[in-house]
Amino acid sequence: MFQRQNGQLGIAKWATRTGPIEYLALASSPAIAGGVWNSYTLRVTPTQLTFTRTLSGGEAFSVVAADSQHRGPYFFIEKEESFEGEPANPFEGKFRNVTYTAG
Repeated sequence: MFQRQNGQLGIAKWATRTGPIEYLALASSPAIAGGVWNSYTLRVTPTQLTFTRTLSGGEAFSVVAADSQHRGPYFFIEKEESFEGEPANPFEGKFRNVTYTAG
């Protein structure tokens, strides 16, 4: 699960241990803004993944993918956005209150 600085949400996995990334689903949301808190929810079922970003005002954006191979929960926070063939774009970010709820 990822969110890019431009707001794009996605669900992806590596096709093989060393292979390329396989994008399972992509969705648009507003670009990241400084000083604005967001909430993120990852829901994992045996056949589906749902990743939701909720803005501080309550508006929610979700991306959903059918995938029975996910072995989660897994949440990685990276502070450097990079795309193949382009220079890395580091940024500052903070997170708090990361929790796990079964079900």
